[in-house]
Amino acid sequence: MIADRGAEEFSVVVEAPGVPLEASRETVRFYGTRHCLRYFGSSRIAWDAPAGNPAAWTATATEAGLPVYSGRCIGR
Repeated sequence: MIADRGAEEFSVVVEAPGVPLEASRETVRFYGTRHCLRYFGSSRIAWDAPAGNPAAWTATATEAGLPVYSGRCIGR
């Protein structure tokens, strides 16, 4: 999890090469939900995704090639 304490925006790096996409997303979803619940009291998250397709999360890559998923907590 990459985020300042109480930050609305956050990123999660997936450090498990070769893991199926759905397993990676479950891990990302867990850390994002935990962060948003802790600081904003809501599990609602707007993930970085193409316009009109919020289910198609977009990942960027670290210098080492690890996927990074980003989102924003949608508060109460």
